[in-house]
Amino acid sequence: MLKMSLYRVIEAGYRRGGRRLSTHIAPLFQETTPTQQETFSENEEDIIEQKRNKSRLKQWHFAKYHSQIQELTDDEEQVLSLRFQRKLYGSYGAISGISSAKLWPSKEELATEKERESITYPHTVQEMINIAKEQKKQEEKLLKER
Repeated sequence: MLKMSLYRVIEAGYRRGGRRLSTHIAPLFQETTPTQQETFSENEEDIIEQKRNKSRLKQWHFAKYHSQIQELTDDEEQVLSLRFQRKLYGSYGAISGISSAKLWPSKEELATEKERESITYPHTVQEMINIAKEQKKQEEKLLKER
């Protein structure tokens, strides 16, 4: 029974999506010329985009969820911290528009980092291993003397 009704539909020339007989061949795509396209002002485009956003998420949340990049203006690029810009580049890569030259530490930053490490860790790894071995030997010596 199902096959019969299916064949009837195909023989009758019904088109997908409706019950009307297809008496003419409809184009698959409508051809538009630039003169037929409507132009909207920025406010109208914003309103249309808000209506398209059915999730009603705030713009920041929507962009984060859809992995859209926050575009930085020149002023923001100067004001925002270098750490934040490095984080953006780490998240989005070269698409973020941040120059990769900014990501490397400057000579002053390298010097301060080396100084901080020399204060925090005054001995090298080998020296620390030797010191730990000597301390163990001294502790064992003290235990044997008792």
